[in-house]
Amino acid sequence: MNRLALSLLFVAYSISAAGSAEVDSEVSTRETYVGLPIVLRINVNNASEHDTPIMPDVDGLKIESAGPPSQSSRIMSINGRRTQRTTVSYAVRVTPLRAGSFTIPPVKVEADGLSTMTKAVRIVATRSE
Repeated sequence: MNRLALSLLFVAYSISAAGSAEVDSEVSTRETYVGLPIVLRINVNNASEHDTPIMPDVDGLKIESAGPPSQSSRIMSINGRRTQRTTVSYAVRVTPLRAGSFTIPPVKVEADGLSTMTKAVRIVATRSE
């Protein structure tokens, strides 16, 4: 193997080893109306392998997948230091069935052999007038 190939292999290994798997969640909005869905995203970052998140049942909410997961990659080079971030994002449609305050409990995700939990998400639904 020539030196260039070895260097590229070392850089690729360094990039993949530098970032450990992370899991987070975000919500499109925390306030909505009864029957109007919001989108909850479960993001799995820098995982070489992971399980699909399993959403809990919450009384008063209809929780369903909003389609297949999306994947994005970002490579940054600052002052000769290169970092890469790969994210798999699961979109979940959450529709309140009645007015009230609801808490979606933490979601467990297995990523790179470790069990990680998202933070609980609180939403408020009001009846439209």
